Amino acid sequence: MSPAFRWFHQDVSSRYTGLLCLFAGLLLPFAFAPVGIGLLAVPLLAWLFFAWSDASPRQAFRYGFLFGLGQFTAGVYWIYHSLYEFGHIPTPVSMLLVVVLAAGLALYPAAAGYLANRISLSAPSMRLLAIYPASWLLMEWLRGFVLTGFPWLNLGASQTDTLLAGWMPVVGEYGVTLLLGVSAGALVSLFRFRSGYRWPVAVTLLSALWISGWVLQQQNWTETSASLSVSLVQGNTPQELKWDPDARTKILNSYLILSEEVWKRDLVIWPETAIPAFAQDIEKFTQGLSGLTKLTGSDLITGIPMVEKGRYYNAIITLGSESGRYYKRHLVPFGEYIPLGSAFGSLLDLLHVPMSDFSTGRLDQPPLKVAGQLAGLSICYEIAFSSVIRAQLPQAGFLVNLSNNAWFGDSIAPHQILQLSRVRAMETGRAVLSSTNDGITAVVDHRGQIQAQAPQFIGTVLNAEVLVQTGATPFVRWGEWPVIIFAILLLVAGFVRSCYQENQPEEKTRG
Repeated sequence: MSPAFRWFHQDVSSRYTGLLCLFAGLLLPFAFAPVGIGLLAVPLLAWLFFAWSDASPRQAFRYGFLFGLGQFTAGVYWIYHSLYEFGHIPTPVSMLLVVVLAAGLALYPAAAGYLANRISLSAPSMRLLAIYPASWLLMEWLRGFVLTGFPWLNLGASQTDTLLAGWMPVVGEYGVTLLLGVSAGALVSLFRFRSGYRWPVAVTLLSALWISGWVLQQQNWTETSASLSVSLVQGNTPQELKWDPDARTKILNSYLILSEEVWKRDLVIWPETAIPAFAQDIEKFTQGLSGLTKLTGSDLITGIPMVEKGRYYNAIITLGSESGRYYKRHLVPFGEYIPLGSAFGSLLDLLHVPMSDFSTGRLDQPPLKVAGQLAGLSICYEIAFSSVIRAQLPQAGFLVNLSNNAWFGDSIAPHQILQLSRVRAMETGRAVLSSTNDGITAVVDHRGQIQAQAPQFIGTVLNAEVLVQTGATPFVRWGEWPVIIFAILLLVAGFVRSCYQENQPEEKTRG
């Protein structure tokens, strides 16, 4: 044990560990966009692992909870804006709801600490380099689908501008989370152990992970087959006017005016619910749009709500050379539908959220053909779910995400969503066209770099040339399952080893 570790253990850890875990969690969102100091995630997670390393399972639960409480309170505070501005919920109640959500999400890192410290190993380096990273990853993965899932602020997503990003096409966001966890464990080992084999092992492991990330960044995982001229139209419609019938004509005219100069391009894209009326209520307008696209040779992708067989859908339609439709597959709970509606249906009136009774689209929807190419489509929140995006690959040559970020105002949420678009581009080797109502409208290339970006909060058009890709990255072929299974095997091996160690004294006594 190094002198520095001994000092922390004796003089700091026992009194201030919990407070420092909370503080570290509060700092963690700075690793994500818009600040984007991705490297910061390593020492912050290392501090949590450091705190866990000499804690009981119950203490580890508490430290993980405090870390997560800070992480999610600071990282998803923007939900307050939606609750207060559009739900008209009083400030104290809105703030309380944000903290309650953060506390619920904090149970996952808390459970990670408890689970990891239930595995008692005589070799602390094994716990730091394998058990802690695997336990963190497993809980992060569970958070992505339990109770419909909330895969926000996954640690892997913070690494879009570090060398670990090179691993994204190979192991995906969850795999990068695991590698970041191993890096954090190695950092604690460097700090804690100054003699024996553990220090050189930690140095070698850190060097190998990050240098190989740089090597992987040099690889071309997909091939370019074509290019398209695209125009993303940002209407900047105020959210309070969006569903006002008296404002509908003005909103539609604003999109037509903004699009006047771009109809000769291969593809024009309008954002989520750019047409603020159900399709059957506005057939003349959509028929006119269809005629316009055929006349000019452009194809159009636009968001529009639809009704089919008595069910409401948050949808995308394509008009032009071919027509098609896409229904959103992963809805926002309490935003687009109310879970257990019979029990919580009154929340619809309380939150004043329009269009809050949508149905889920089929999971097996194919990519749609636009401008002669297949596009993988998604709407808003779906960009956070790699499994949703991957479902249309490798057939799709590029990805399109339509969103209405006006719900979040001038907060960090649109920046976080754009970073998730970059993650999906890196994982899939496909360009992502992010079309939003008021920003951030952007084009991300197939390597995850921002190719073009429009300013927020103005009506504008973003023009770009987009490359269409073919082929499949390792992540597209295999998904996250190899990483998840590997993490589970690490925990199982640790548990078996722990049981073996606990039985050793008893066996010796019997002999």
